[in-house]
Amino acid sequence: TLAAVLPRDSVASVGPPDVYLAMSLRSMMKDPVSVRGSPYLELVTRITPGVTLAAAKQDISAISTSLSREYPRDDGPFELTTMALRDSMVGDTRTPLLVLMASAGLVLLITCANLAGALLSRTISRRKEFAVRVALGAGRGRLVRQLLTESTVLALAGGIAGVLLALLGLTAARKLALSALPSYAHLALDPATLAYAMLLALLTGLAFGVVPALSVGRTNMQSTLRDETRGTSESRRSRQLRGALVAGQIALCLSLLAGAGLLTRSLWAMTNAPLGFDPEGLMTIDMQPPLAKLDSTDAAARYYAQLEDQLRAIPGVTAIASVSELPSPDMNSNGLVIEGAPPPPNESQPFITYASVSDDYFRTLGIPLRSGRTFGPEDRPDAPSSIVISAAMEKRYWPNGGALGSRIRLGPDANAPWKVIVGVVGDVRNDPSKTTPEPITYASRRQEPSGRVSFLIRSRGNPLALAKQVQRVAAAYDADLATHNVTTMRALLSDGLAGRRLPAVLMIGFGGLALLLASVGVYAMFAAMAAAREREFGVRVALGSSRQRIAALVLRQGAAWMAIGLAGGVVGVVLVGSMLRKLLYGVQPFDPFTLAATVLMLLACASIALLGPVRRATKVDPISVMR
Repeated sequence: TLAAVLPRDSVASVGPPDVYLAMSLRSMMKDPVSVRGSPYLELVTRITPGVTLAAAKQDISAISTSLSREYPRDDGPFELTTMALRDSMVGDTRTPLLVLMASAGLVLLITCANLAGALLSRTISRRKEFAVRVALGAGRGRLVRQLLTESTVLALAGGIAGVLLALLGLTAARKLALSALPSYAHLALDPATLAYAMLLALLTGLAFGVVPALSVGRTNMQSTLRDETRGTSESRRSRQLRGALVAGQIALCLSLLAGAGLLTRSLWAMTNAPLGFDPEGLMTIDMQPPLAKLDSTDAAARYYAQLEDQLRAIPGVTAIASVSELPSPDMNSNGLVIEGAPPPPNESQPFITYASVSDDYFRTLGIPLRSGRTFGPEDRPDAPSSIVISAAMEKRYWPNGGALGSRIRLGPDANAPWKVIVGVVGDVRNDPSKTTPEPITYASRRQEPSGRVSFLIRSRGNPLALAKQVQRVAAAYDADLATHNVTTMRALLSDGLAGRRLPAVLMIGFGGLALLLASVGVYAMFAAMAAAREREFGVRVALGSSRQRIAALVLRQGAAWMAIGLAGGVVGVVLVGSMLRKLLYGVQPFDPFTLAATVLMLLACASIALLGPVRRATKVDPISVMR
């Protein structure tokens, strides 16, 4: 009976459910002692007002210790862990989002430096105008307020344009982040976000406008009028300020490009690392038959065997298998007990990833057999329970060999039957974001069927081309058989890397934008510097200096400020590398290849941007300049 309807945006700790069912504990309460060793529930509790989370953790830890002492066999191997519900729901998205926020901040600082240089150039070109205003009675504070007002208006106009671009790009952002963020995360520009963006734009305007505004306040207007009349070159202080802005942009850009390079190499390493199986040409589809038709192990084995036979007869299908859970980071795990062996050091009771598979599972996925055998017709429901383990599990628990024939027990039930290890297969990286494969145990679906099952169908060509036919065959076999989640194994693996791909893609975008801004900044700074020194260059040429020496002069100054920027960028690279350490895979935070490629790319773009000002300096006509 439908009792209530919750709000549309309500979520639970595991995501937005479609239906809530009342939990029934009556079967457990009939014999609570027998289920004491079956901890599978998560508790959500609201802390009493005034009690801190740390205090609550201490109380729960004390309860856990007391239970372990009172019931060492059942509660001894387990420990109650506590965390804030927000942390449980957000998970690992905090670190990538902080990285992206820092990347956006670096781009903002580069933009500030770029616009500060542009406004400084404009302010210098208006020195005579300001000197005349002061001579006519204008106060220096009035001039400073004018420049700050101009820069603030410019920043607000840019902020409005940025908000419009954000609205246009929100759809693309949703698609990019859809599989990387929690299912209940909603990307939207709410009023608080818009207010924050406009406030940030206003503060940015003040930040990049204050340097040129203060430079006007410190200028000697009388000497400016005299100097402008004579047409002297740009002051040394102005050149140093421009150079410092260039060096700052180079340092910030180097930090951002290094982070983007590290994440790119890390994502490339994850994508191309061996998985232990062949995902190409594999379609996956989840099926759930009515539980009434699986009322016994024999009935379930016959049901799935006949279904596999009918699906295998579809033209184009080359192999088919079923599994309780597809390879993924969220596979179920079970407690492990090895007959006659104590738990390994530092492990009270190890938990091992567990899956129930059909006979052809290993052949369908291309998982190699290392020793022993895989499952077959001899693994009948009434036969002794068989188990196949991965090579990583054999290496961890039987480092000297001898795993075949050993007996293990899975789960908390001390009365559960022992399972005999009959084979060892190759390792599978069920979590593609981890460098090493985890130990896995496989049981036969003949002996341990489950209600919900995933079928893996290998075919020639595009595997999804058979999706409709597979669903028709399944419906013809059993009209009550539910099928859903039709996709490819490659797509599932791609979704598994979405959390790592999102920071890399966005940081690459930020890095490209920073590189463009830094290149424009280098060009604009030195172009303005060359324009301000045209008379100086004309005099040098008139006195016999070659144009090559003029070019060398500008290049030396540019190279000096670039070197200072690169030296300052080393600090940023260290900070970025430390921040990204947890997100990297197969690459060190200070990878020499990545850093060298980043430096060369930055120098190449900056050098190309410097060619324009150098060419302008060498094309100065001394006669027209002197005139």
